[in-house]
Amino acid sequence: LANAPLPPARPQEPSARAAVEATPTAQESAPPTQVARAVEPTLRAAPEDAFQQEAPIRFGMGDQVFVRIFKQEGQLELWLRKSNSRFSLYKTYPICKWSGRLGPKLKEADYQSPEGFYSVSAKQLHPHSNYHRAFNVGYPNAFDRQNGRTGGLVMVHGACKSVGCFAMTDRGIEEIYAFVEAAMRAGQHEVQVHIFPFRLTEQAIARETGGSWLAFVGAGGNYQHWTEFWRNLKQGYDIFEQTGEPPVAFACGDHYAFGAGDSSCRRIAGW
Repeated sequence: LANAPLPPARPQEPSARAAVEATPTAQESAPPTQVARAVEPTLRAAPEDAFQQEAPIRFGMGDQVFVRIFKQEGQLELWLRKSNSRFSLYKTYPICKWSGRLGPKLKEADYQSPEGFYSVSAKQLHPHSNYHRAFNVGYPNAFDRQNGRTGGLVMVHGACKSVGCFAMTDRGIEEIYAFVEAAMRAGQHEVQVHIFPFRLTEQAIARETGGSWLAFVGAGGNYQHWTEFWRNLKQGYDIFEQTGEPPVAFACGDHYAFGAGDSSCRRIAGW
């Protein structure tokens, strides 16, 4: 039992104790050392509900998958759930390399990793990628196209080099890809991939857009031009944080909407 108390020290045999006591001290005039008596630990009965708690969720291949990426933190989160349950964080993987700066990808060959709400279907899986395993995140999505953004072939892949992709190392992508592929084989039509510049708290947005005292001491960013875009992303970010359910995102011209939009809005979908 990992949390059980250690047993008390074993008392010495009388003969051994007598031998120690007979040993002369360095200073004969010093008073004898008082040795504290070992205290017997008290074992308390476990509370009545200790054995009624549910065991941790055990995930397996084929469970539903949701992915979140945070560029500044350099992290990819893999969330899993069994049917009719809430998503739970399975593992956080370090991103070996992504390219560009904070902010969305705008055009072909800008060496920028995208930001936004994306979706991956089975057609976007690449089991025989030049970078071990890979899946295309779906850039440009409907929102990117509505706003004239160009480029493509943005992947989450193995190895550790990037020209706009998210490189996870071969070991990292092996497990991530396996869960994504297994989820689709088990009936999940698309896997949502949400890509954020950083964890979209109010403090972080203020820090990176100059709305914080940190900007004046050089500890913040200089991204005022992305304030409105990031606040729009935060709407979807907050929905998942509060409900545990990835929102259905729609491209509505200059902004994302979450939930049913009007006829001019297009749902973010895989290929």
